[in-house]
Amino acid sequence: MKKIFAFLALAVTTGASYSQTLFTYGNKAVSKEEFLNAYNRNNNNGSDRKSAVLSYLELYKKYKLKVQAAEEKKIDTLPQIKSDLESFRYQIMERYLTDADRIKAIEKTALQRSQKDLHVFYTVVKPEAGAEATAEKKAMSLYADLSKASKTSTADLTDLGYLTVFSLPYNYEEIIYALGEGEVSKPYLNKGKWYIFKVTDSRPGVGVWQVSQILFSMPPEVDAGTQAAILQTAKNVYSELKGGASFEEMVTKYSNDRATAGTGGRLPEFGTGIYESAFEKPVFALKTTGAITEPFLTSSGYHIVRRDSVAPPYKTMDDPFAKFWIEQKLQKDDRLQQEKDRYRKDIAVKVDFKKTSTKAVDAIIEEAKAFLNNSNKGEIPVYELGKFKNGKTASFKDFYIFYGSNADANGTQQTNAVVWTNFVVSQSVENYKQHLEDYDTEFYYQMREFRDGNLLFEIMEQNVWGQAGKDENALKDFYNKKPEAYVWNKSADVEIYNCSDKKVAEEAFLKAKQGISYREITNGSEGLVQADSGRYELTQIMSEEYRIDPKENGFSSIVNNKDQTFAFVHYIKLYPAGERRAFADARGEVVSNYQDLLEEQWLKKV
Repeated sequence: MKKIFAFLALAVTTGASYSQTLFTYGNKAVSKEEFLNAYNRNNNNGSDRKSAVLSYLELYKKYKLKVQAAEEKKIDTLPQIKSDLESFRYQIMERYLTDADRIKAIEKTALQRSQKDLHVFYTVVKPEAGAEATAEKKAMSLYADLSKASKTSTADLTDLGYLTVFSLPYNYEEIIYALGEGEVSKPYLNKGKWYIFKVTDSRPGVGVWQVSQILFSMPPEVDAGTQAAILQTAKNVYSELKGGASFEEMVTKYSNDRATAGTGGRLPEFGTGIYESAFEKPVFALKTTGAITEPFLTSSGYHIVRRDSVAPPYKTMDDPFAKFWIEQKLQKDDRLQQEKDRYRKDIAVKVDFKKTSTKAVDAIIEEAKAFLNNSNKGEIPVYELGKFKNGKTASFKDFYIFYGSNADANGTQQTNAVVWTNFVVSQSVENYKQHLEDYDTEFYYQMREFRDGNLLFEIMEQNVWGQAGKDENALKDFYNKKPEAYVWNKSADVEIYNCSDKKVAEEAFLKAKQGISYREITNGSEGLVQADSGRYELTQIMSEEYRIDPKENGFSSIVNNKDQTFAFVHYIKLYPAGERRAFADARGEVVSNYQDLLEEQWLKKV
């Protein structure tokens, strides 16, 4: 065996520097950092940490020797090994391209906001061309007036109704949920307009509603007589429903909503902020399942709505349905993209791109434009524009490709400085992705662990497992040389019954006592009884729950398992301890022990 030098004290001394070498094998070294990373990833620290660390160290030394043997045989160059490693890299990379803690915080905030609906009013100040400064002053003056007004005053404001999380774009949502009841937001500039919001009151979140409706639609600019006739029809239908008429039949007969005509009037699930206030208010006032509204008017016409079901707001992210709901919402919401954009900028800081070209940014962009417009017909140069922290570089050709493929980068809307910043961020993210091992220690060790695990499997299959499984004569010879190693403890021929519930178990128990075979019992149970038979050591089948001294042709009591199934055992024949196991019965243990021997012999040669 190649000599291993180990410094055991370093493994259990936390004060030593992480850069110190823990042990060497051949011409390679393992640092304390590498070993402790592996130990902490794969062990739960017990009370005797020193003993656990030293024990794991012995395993780790053997592990490293095996991996080295695989590398010496060039197993790491096999196409399948390389393909598996690349596939694994792709699978885990995404989690390192986002701030997991920040994403969890965003999810938690969204869930908290879903517990409360806000009644929101707003106004917008639109500047006239060339009068942007005047519009800002007007917005600030309006804000001052609104701040002085009473908490419930909504004069000159537009009613948005009750809103909840995901009802508005994220930037507006951030504003309204920062307001208390009666408070007014400072003017917010977005796309040249100034927005001011006011929250007048709040209510507990209404959750997700399922309702069915009968719609009596009205044409635009309907006259008073026609509207009165439509309302009277709606009132007549309401009376029929109250008298016991089928809601679905009334939908088929009267509803003008073609989208729901085939579903008995059922609308898609919805919550706060989906429909106009005139619809939400009477619907959310329904207190019980099956209750119906009187006819009410919205911009679509008159409605009669039945409450079918209500799911209250999710309370905790531990609820898998809550997590799924939040994640689905975030996929369609701009807050997640904002977080990704923020993290991309953080990555740019981490990879530390430094511009090395002496050419000005404006000159670089003009050169790229010339190539794109074919005014410069030369070959695209690859001179260096900048360098990253890990020594990799970005070239003019990289910029040219970015500039030509990015629709925003070469548009007239962006300044050259913004174009350059976007290029740096884009290249930084790509550098970070391609060289994650250089920047993230956890990623490095996770990739290393996966790679080494695959190499270990292949080398062990070639030198140990494959040989032990194939050489039947060697296994039998190994078995015969150690007759004392493969003996039975106290054992029994048994039938073990597992039943779906107590009543089924009691019926099966009675049949087994009557001498009916376990196959006949299971075949006639329609899958409610599962049974197995064979010779088992008593310690394999007995537990405290059985509390019996087995007798030949005896039965255990019926036991209630933790999964709420019920089980019992039929002891057919008992055997004393000390009988030698037949090779077929001991084969699994023989293979395992023989593998240990082959591994020990192989490691001495490594």
